[in-house]
Amino acid sequence: TSVMWINEDELVAGDYSDARVVRRAPDGTWRVQRSLSGPWTGARLTRDDTALTGSFSGEIVERSLQTDSRVRIFRGLTDMGLGSAISDDAALLAAVGTDRRLHVFDRATGEQLISVLGHPPGRMVHAVEFSPSASHVVTLDVGGGLAIWDTRGPRNAAGALNDPDQ
Repeated sequence: TSVMWINEDELVAGDYSDARVVRRAPDGTWRVQRSLSGPWTGARLTRDDTALTGSFSGEIVERSLQTDSRVRIFRGLTDMGLGSAISDDAALLAAVGTDRRLHVFDRATGEQLISVLGHPPGRMVHAVEFSPSASHVVTLDVGGGLAIWDTRGPRNAAGALNDPDQ
């Protein structure tokens, strides 16, 4: 499930089946404006009119918030997508999910550039974020384990796992 601000007066609240756009009315109350289809796990705003969402089938979908249409699909996760991030220059997309891997895609072409495993079994990864320079990505699993990845290194380089249980 996820909640994502569009602007100060509008947000999207979604779950594994659909989402709703909620808007502040002139009287200050919040009202459902419209429904959006498809799973809305790990939603993240990309710009004013699109958002990234995870799917059950191992895709990260860039969706139009205005038309509810799919703008681009990033394929490569082997299971449910739970989180994504875009580099500051908007050139790269990082994605994580239940397959415990970091996936990095070229946003312009959709090509998967990196797919590396680094979290222990049973620890699905739900959060990912680029460093300001996009030279590193950090991933966080459900057990609190962090992996920091160098995006400039070899494609099969493993991240440094800092597992609080070890």
